[in-house]
Amino acid sequence: MALDEKTAVMARDQIVLAFEERDEQIAREHGKRVSELNRRGMLFSSVSISQVTDLYANEIKFRGELAFGCLKRALGAIGLEPYGGLGDDLKRLLHVTIERQSEYLRDRMRDSPVFKHETTRIMDGYVEAAWVKPIEHARMRASSEVDLYVSALGRAARAESGSGVVIHGHVGAIQTGPHSTANVVMTIDVSTREELQQVLSELTEQLRTLGEDQPFSTAEVGELARDCLEEARKDKPNGTKLRTLSLELRLPSRPPPPSDRRTRRWSR
Repeated sequence: MALDEKTAVMARDQIVLAFEERDEQIAREHGKRVSELNRRGMLFSSVSISQVTDLYANEIKFRGELAFGCLKRALGAIGLEPYGGLGDDLKRLLHVTIERQSEYLRDRMRDSPVFKHETTRIMDGYVEAAWVKPIEHARMRASSEVDLYVSALGRAARAESGSGVVIHGHVGAIQTGPHSTANVVMTIDVSTREELQQVLSELTEQLRTLGEDQPFSTAEVGELARDCLEEARKDKPNGTKLRTLSLELRLPSRPPPPSDRRTRRWSR
């Protein structure tokens, strides 16, 4: 069995959109750096090469994490049943994405004005060396995250039994802000589904009252909660989808500002 095309396309579409947003952010950050370097008379210096190289090289690592997050959301929305070889399929998709993104980001970096002067050629060695480690890091991180994710899916699938909607295990509480939590219970059967719906409804309402200055994306957590709530309300909910959404209902990290880490389309 292999990852079906529908799931792959959904994941790729999400990744493309996310990368387009990062393209805009990194372009703005690059423009700020170039303007400042030019103002200081350092546009064609080793400092400028170092700053621009680090900007794009660090973006490789973040885009790997971003791609994995989009992939998990797609799998959660579909409720994919785990199968032998799932981990290899996900790793292959992510590794290809990382390789293509590294090529794309390298091209964008080389288009920077700081690389348009012959004096910058003396920094070619530094640029090439700085480009290797982020790619290796992104690939290793993606593989590790996939292993953990597939392992969690497998445990949940083995624990599921009976004809009801049963998700064994206890998540505990989701922190939605200072002194504000919403409990999400992972042991779900027909008799406790109403309780789950109430918890998810409360979580959704709490997220609406929070501002954007949170250590997580309120919009993303809210979307996951609504998807899970919609599935739980069905007369015959998809147990696998509900289980996967519940596993994914944790606070994702907010993307770092472009000055710390940076984001090409999934493919070109």
